[in-house]
Amino acid sequence: MAFAEKQIKIVEKVRRLSFADFDKIELSRGGVAIIANLFLNPDCITDVNLESYLKYKTVKLSDISRHIITAAPATLAAYAQSHNKLYLDRDDIVECFVLDHLQTLADNKIDKFKGCIYALAHTMSQATVRSVREDDAVFIVELEQGDLVYQNVIVPMSLEVKKGQLVWHHFGVVVDIASAADERIYNKQQADSYWQEIYNTAGKKNIDFTDKNIFGKNIYKRILQELHRRSCDYYENKISQSEIDRVVCNNSQINKIRLTN
Repeated sequence: MAFAEKQIKIVEKVRRLSFADFDKIELSRGGVAIIANLFLNPDCITDVNLESYLKYKTVKLSDISRHIITAAPATLAAYAQSHNKLYLDRDDIVECFVLDHLQTLADNKIDKFKGCIYALAHTMSQATVRSVREDDAVFIVELEQGDLVYQNVIVPMSLEVKKGQLVWHHFGVVVDIASAADERIYNKQQADSYWQEIYNTAGKKNIDFTDKNIFGKNIYKRILQELHRRSCDYYENKISQSEIDRVVCNNSQINKIRLTN
């Protein structure tokens, strides 16, 4: 990992110290597709286009983790360990980020530090497509989730959505189409006390991913920039040293390895 060789060695060592079976965990193509969409989030840091792994039927977690500084590999390894699994398919990835990751947000009190709106946006959850528009070959949707409306949510090139459809979304991106089999996971999230707390506290609000007052930056614009990077022949690294240092500080200790990115 040329852009942060020293730092990634630290994080990779901690991952293996934390999870004995880390190098045995495999991911399905469908699972990798969701992870690639999650990594449109500008707070997720990698030096490769994770979509390049979709040509494989299965991928070892360790193959992609060496390109990732942020906590997604540890999140997946923690899920695999707690569920006694070494192969994670699409449904496992959904459950991991809908339920297990929600508990991580609760444990780290993200709502207290960043606010309930931020915590909701950072939770992978289900919503209904309220409207679809196209702008410069990119599809943007408005999502409805009870009393909440998410605005300026981007649809990755790999997905097609239509009005009225149920989708999974996370931090300004539609990450997958919801299926009937996802109902169990959806119901468990709706019954979760932390989910109910942050949802009810947020109240009737519009969550606009261009709003710098909520997110500190224009998330919508940053996601468009990442989409552009992925469309280029050369996946140029745009990550600053300060960003690398911040993330390694957050994720290089065993008791901090399961943070939110």
